Amino acid sequence: SCKLWRGEEFAPRPESFIEIKKTTHLHGRPGEFKKLKFWLQASLAACGGVIVAMTESSPDSVSTVQRFGLRDLAAGFDDKRVWATLASMLGLLLAETAAGERADGAWTLRVTKARGDAPVELSVQRGAEDVDEIGARLDTLLAGRA
Repeated sequence: SCKLWRGEEFAPRPESFIEIKKTTHLHGRPGEFKKLKFWLQASLAACGGVIVAMTESSPDSVSTVQRFGLRDLAAGFDDKRVWATLASMLGLLLAETAAGERADGAWTLRVTKARGDAPVELSVQRGAEDVDEIGARLDTLLAGRA
């Protein structure tokens, strides 16, 4: 037998979705950086907020749950500056990956930040071992069909 459900189509607005995160804490500078990352990821996915499960005493059990709106998360930093920095990084990414004859294919993007006041750094490198391996397998499969 097959069970069916008929009803009016429901298309939720993107901001009705939330991002779910798990972390050990949100204290001090590390906590502020985590909030920035959570805000950026939720903003890019057009989520309305973030729910954070804290595992302070044990990595296997949640001790506290907090819900944040995007404005709450952005209270500790200049969001316009973050967007400008991101736009600059994306410009670098596009310039690096579009240059030269061999622009197509796999690339590795690394975003790093040392502890303390160090800036966030972005590097782009041609190739990616796992992606190149998958690409080679795909090429082999496609060649067999021709």
